[in-house]
Amino acid sequence: MRGDVFHQAVFQSASDPKDVTVIHDFHSLEAAQAFANSPQLKEAMGKIGVVGAPQIWFTKLGAK
Repeated sequence: MRGDVFHQAVFQSASDPKDVTVIHDFHSLEAAQAFANSPQLKEAMGKIGVVGAPQIWFTKLGAK
């Protein structure tokens, strides 16, 4: 499930290995929203054992 993702990273909490943060970079907000709302993403999360609703944030890179 990569779609329009051009970069991704996965982080695991040092104090709780079940707490995982996943970052995906997209070229557009629309592509990110489509990915986040896709039935395929929900299906993939179910297959890998995600429990509970994920927190999804849409952000943009700040100016340098």
